[in-house]
Amino acid sequence: MKIEHKFFLTMAIVMIVLITIAGFSFQSINQLIKNNSLEQDSRNVMKVLNNTLSAMQNAETGQRGFIITGEESYLGPYNKGVLESAQTINQLYEFAVKQNTPTQIYKIDTLKNYVALKIAELDKTISLKKQGQTEPLMQIILEGFGKQTMDNIRDVILRMENHIEKVIAERNKKTQQSIFITKIFIFWGSLLSSLTVIVLILISRKDLLNKIKLKEELIEAKEKAEAITKDLKEAQKLANIGSWSFNTLSQKAEWSEEMFNVWGYNLKQGPPDVDSLRKRIHPDDVALFSNSYNKAVTQGTPFDIEFRIYLPNGNQKTLRTICQTVLDETGITTHLTGANQDITSQKTFEKAQIKHERIKAIGEMSSSVAHDFNNSLQQITGNLEMIKFQKNITQIAAERLKNIESIIDDVAERVSALQKFGDTEHDANDAQLIDFNKLIKESLNQSRPLWKDSVEKKGLKINIITDFEDIPKISCNKGELKLAIYNLIKNSVEAMPEGGNLTIKTSRKNKRVFATFTDTGVGMNEKTKIKIFEPFFTTKGFELGRGLGMSGVFTTINKYNGTIYIKSSELSKGTTFEIVFPESQLEVIKILPENEQKEKTSYTILWVDDNSFITEDISDLMELMGHKCTVADNGKSALEYLNKKKYDIVFTDIGMPGMNGWELIAAIRNDYGNKIKIITVSGWDIDKKTKEKHTIDFVLQKPYTVQELEMLFLDL
Repeated sequence: MKIEHKFFLTMAIVMIVLITIAGFSFQSINQLIKNNSLEQDSRNVMKVLNNTLSAMQNAETGQRGFIITGEESYLGPYNKGVLESAQTINQLYEFAVKQNTPTQIYKIDTLKNYVALKIAELDKTISLKKQGQTEPLMQIILEGFGKQTMDNIRDVILRMENHIEKVIAERNKKTQQSIFITKIFIFWGSLLSSLTVIVLILISRKDLLNKIKLKEELIEAKEKAEAITKDLKEAQKLANIGSWSFNTLSQKAEWSEEMFNVWGYNLKQGPPDVDSLRKRIHPDDVALFSNSYNKAVTQGTPFDIEFRIYLPNGNQKTLRTICQTVLDETGITTHLTGANQDITSQKTFEKAQIKHERIKAIGEMSSSVAHDFNNSLQQITGNLEMIKFQKNITQIAAERLKNIESIIDDVAERVSALQKFGDTEHDANDAQLIDFNKLIKESLNQSRPLWKDSVEKKGLKINIITDFEDIPKISCNKGELKLAIYNLIKNSVEAMPEGGNLTIKTSRKNKRVFATFTDTGVGMNEKTKIKIFEPFFTTKGFELGRGLGMSGVFTTINKYNGTIYIKSSELSKGTTFEIVFPESQLEVIKILPENEQKEKTSYTILWVDDNSFITEDISDLMELMGHKCTVADNGKSALEYLNKKKYDIVFTDIGMPGMNGWELIAAIRNDYGNKIKIITVSGWDIDKKTKEKHTIDFVLQKPYTVQELEMLFLDL
């Protein structure tokens, strides 16, 4: 017999047993409900009997009170008792009729008669009392008829109550018997049903367990397969990797879902053929792909290559393809299996990393070069300051010296900008309020050899047209911004190899300062527009440009909360760049008039620097400024001077042989505390954090002028 038939047979037996149990349970419950109802009615009858006895006792009490005292107030309880007794007799009849108990009706009739006799006896005594017939009244009382009647009433009520208690006990006994029988049926029925089910389970246990086990294994295998497939899809999606297989005999391919995403094909259309793939590959990479594929098919050679593809939307991707070959026993390739990975982001990151390393290297190199430039500029500045102290200098010579000083200042600012090139942590703490119109004019004058002298030598001409409105000052580093504007002018000039017009306009709108640079040059294509501000991008070739000019312009302007963008550009018609700066919120620093300046103080100075070209004239310069100065060429010599003589200020270079500037400062602080003011003099850019770390009082950046020294001494 099949397990299904065994199951249905067992269920039929169980159902019959359960129906039988349900029938007995239903009968017992009905019996229990009926008995509960009858018991409640019997309890109510007993309550009414007690009420009847209580009413008769109240009536008798009222009669006695009236006979003894003669007061009418005692007739109230009497009348109430008579009325209640009649009501209770009627209630007893109602219960007897409802329960259909003839014996009880007979007893109620007897009780009713005794009650009537008692009330008649009470009425007669009350009437005699009212008439004042004491002798007949006393005779009735002494005869004891009323007492006998009352005893009969109590006896009837007692017998009725005993009968009711007996009936209740018998009904409860029957109910308990019915419940007991039901319990027996439920117990044995449940036991029989359980045994039947157990027998079925035991009989069909092997088949059932085998089926359950097989089903569980199938479910588990399906769940594992689905989980593996899902994980594989997610992994491929996260890694941008698609897997594939190719049957070289049938020329049929199978692709994973991610393969379609990698190549940009529609999943519903199925895998494309090899020729369709070749059409999407970059022309320069088709040969690599084809050769690798052909070797894999004909020679069974695996390959791992990278190539570029073009998607239908024009986007370019770089893919890496790894291929393994499957050969038959004769050595013929039957299948190719492998994976394609989209490595576009990786390649982009590698390029950016290379650019970053190049910028970092250039930044480190430029900082070192800037330090050497600053030392050279300081030598020039020192000699210039000494010349300025000479008397009988002609007016023309003084003006030329002033021009040289201006050029040195401009070079120093550009060296400072070079020093900060590639420094992403440099803050714009050296910003100042700048007249943008004036700065553009100065940049035009400095770039004059570009747009005038060299162009006119070729017989060409570039016209400079300016339209400057009255604009507020902006907050920026003057040297960095001047270099940026210079490079922007240079870029515009180089974009007009046949000459043309460069129009520069400034304006103010909505609390912003605008400057536009419009040339009539060659213009830019879309690719150039996108890359113009990227480092190392140039359209002039390596011999003419390094691709850092416009990148530096972009960096500088953004550094000071400005923006620069290509407002318009059209091939053969020209380009317009627009710069936007916010209006500066800085307040103009008030400079003290000469008659309000602080009184000069003479100091004893120790100047420490290993560069003899710089220290050669520093003593004379300090004496001309009203100070006494001793020169030391290294840190150890400086400490010896300090042990022999008291000094107010120590000026020290940082990079020196033997004991460098930092070590010298530490030794001075250890021996003299803060009694001596320490000023670092360096071509390096020393930031605030470094200054605080080494307890430096002031930083004097090379190259420095007499005016800067005077201001420093006044601050002391």
